[in-house]
Amino acid sequence: MGHFRAVLDTNVLLDILIGESRPSFKASARILQAARDGKMELFLTTQSIIDASYIMSRTPGSSASGFDAAVSYLLDSINVESLDYFDLRRALRDRTDDFEDDVLFAYAEAKGSDAIITSDKGFARRRKDGDILFLTPEELVSYSA
Repeated sequence: MGHFRAVLDTNVLLDILIGESRPSFKASARILQAARDGKMELFLTTQSIIDASYIMSRTPGSSASGFDAAVSYLLDSINVESLDYFDLRRALRDRTDDFEDDVLFAYAEAKGSDAIITSDKGFARRRKDGDILFLTPEELVSYSA
């Protein structure tokens, strides 16, 4: 699976940041390790980090220093990129009822991604077009085993 490319949805980032209390934490951590080992290429948007920061700031027991350390680790482990004008234009062109998901889908298409890793079951139902797979962290772990 050396050339498998996937985009992480914000909910998978939250699995990693919040930790073991999240149901998909173990699978998400395995995916991150697989990327660090060069077995797949992962992408994450800066917007997902910003959104996660907002959520984490309201999560009991989380700390800014813990968040900063985790984000620093991610920056050294996977591709973190900004969204651009064209991602937004594509999302507007192919609009569904969830603009945030539309933007992530447009970004994944632009990156030539094989999959979007998400725990959001509705994401896949809204986006039936295209060649991008929608996999939960657990599905990707079993797929790549």
